[in-house]
Amino acid sequence: MSTSSQFWNDVQYAPIGGLRFAYQVFGEGLAGEPWVLIRGLGTQMTEWPSALIEGLVARGSPVLAFDNRDSGLSSGFEAAGTNAAAYALSDMAGDVLGLLDHLGWERANVLGASMGGMIAQLLAARSPSRICSMVSVMSSSGGTGLPPPTPEAAQVLTATPSSKASIEETVELVLAGRRLLAGRGYFVSDEERRPLVRAAVERSWRPDGVVRQLRAVMACGSRLDDLAGIRVPSLVIHGDDDALLPLEHGADCARAIPGARFEVIEGMGHDIPASLVPSLFGVLDAFLAGPPSE
Repeated sequence: MSTSSQFWNDVQYAPIGGLRFAYQVFGEGLAGEPWVLIRGLGTQMTEWPSALIEGLVARGSPVLAFDNRDSGLSSGFEAAGTNAAAYALSDMAGDVLGLLDHLGWERANVLGASMGGMIAQLLAARSPSRICSMVSVMSSSGGTGLPPPTPEAAQVLTATPSSKASIEETVELVLAGRRLLAGRGYFVSDEERRPLVRAAVERSWRPDGVVRQLRAVMACGSRLDDLAGIRVPSLVIHGDDDALLPLEHGADCARAIPGARFEVIEGMGHDIPASLVPSLFGVLDAFLAGPPSE
């Protein structure tokens, strides 16, 4: 498997709607339907396991990974502050369409994790001509009455170090949050995870961007009406050990999307470590193969 420094060595930038987006394309020129990977709250494209991208490329598809607005190396909204929503999830879905246009891709499959799954849902519902299929991973419908996160998991969303914290202190805070969200079936030791967290913090640390993205999620509210209108092939994946968005969030998505396939991964939390990738492909390959012939 490639190391991070080897893997993320061709980052490019796209001007879209007055913003600048950092992205990288893998398997450029392959003939298969492209994939777009959409990250979750406050995380960066470099946090995708390389094995996931390599697996999609090995299956014949080019893959786009990018930093969402207000995260990583993409444009932020620092001037907007954090007291009100600076943009909507629909704007973030528009960013993805802009990247497709920039690359000249007419259509693509979209796979989104957590907040990224919410963005993928909006793309499938509102721009079906551009979406081949939609995969929503550890995400939510935003519907009312769904179980809340555990108190400890809720604190992870807004935990920030003091302005005087060292890089080491920041890394340890992020590491503690990742430890809380990890599922029992896909354990990652602190020793293994720490260099990955440190690399992400050193690349970009933007806690105010996390707050603005969270405001966009909260302002979106329920997407049940959108989900009911989705007609592209859809797969919902969720873990049964998710402390941030408990399993019922995924089940609610799958119920709302006509014909959606729902797959529960035992022991998966709110995390996609490299060790989870084989399980992801186990359900993804079955989905892409389509229903069994009669």
